[in-house]
Amino acid sequence: MSRVAAFALAVGVLFVATSTLLWRLVLDLTSFGPPIPAAAEPGDSRSETVSIGAVSRLSRSSLYHGYQPVLDYLSRATRYRFRLRPASSYREAVADLVAGRTRAAFFGGLLYVEARAEFGVVPLVRPRNASGGAESESVVVVRDDSSIRDLAGLRGRSVAVPPADTLSARWLGSEGAGDLSFTLRTFANHQAVAHQVLRGVCDAGVLKERVALDYLARGLRVVARSGPFPSAPLVAAPDTDPALTRAVVDSLVRLDPRRPQDRAVLSTFDAEFSSGFVPARDSDYEPIRALLARSGGPP
Repeated sequence: MSRVAAFALAVGVLFVATSTLLWRLVLDLTSFGPPIPAAAEPGDSRSETVSIGAVSRLSRSSLYHGYQPVLDYLSRATRYRFRLRPASSYREAVADLVAGRTRAAFFGGLLYVEARAEFGVVPLVRPRNASGGAESESVVVVRDDSSIRDLAGLRGRSVAVPPADTLSARWLGSEGAGDLSFTLRTFANHQAVAHQVLRGVCDAGVLKERVALDYLARGLRVVARSGPFPSAPLVAAPDTDPALTRAVVDSLVRLDPRRPQDRAVLSTFDAEFSSGFVPARDSDYEPIRALLARSGGPP
């Protein structure tokens, strides 16, 4: 066999082998369903597995990347094993919690207020922001090259919003620009809203400030703010075992970003949780109830 033929054969074999490995990797990465919790080690007494629900403001892959480390930490810090149970909608997340398919869930502030009124869910903790407070804002964003400078500039424009049962969407519709005429287009999550504005599909969008910060360097700017609202809580069903809720609250609240060891743990969490947590009380969410009362919405 000539050297040229031998070289061609070797290249062909290498191509087939590489293609096979890449295809297997793609199959592994795109497998359906949530990750399966690791099997308990011999002698590990943590026999109870606890499912935690979430509907991310981001994509499904980003949800796992940001939320799963929180549950991994709780599994190390408590006698329970925690796994993530993603929901496809806010309503599904509530139904999972009420039916007992999850024992706790990451809710938005508006969703908590509504679920509290209907089902008596209990707030456990809420995240701090980078300044040490426990508030967040909704913001209206546009592209850097947009002529829109404030809320009045939305008149006659198309505005991307997350689902209607998010605080950002409710604020824009009732408080931020209730008397302006513009076209709303609803998208699956806050990250999708940012992408639609960047692509020019919509003239503006409303989303959580925490998400907006990730896109300011990519071509978005803020033209309006809601003012502070209480940050989104981790909640539990009213009949959840007090020992479980106490373990979750104690483990999360003790994380202090001023301590290097805790800061290293927090750095693995979603950015929304990277400054730690404070205990949450129902009274913290009175500002959201006041917003609903002004706009004539329940509860």
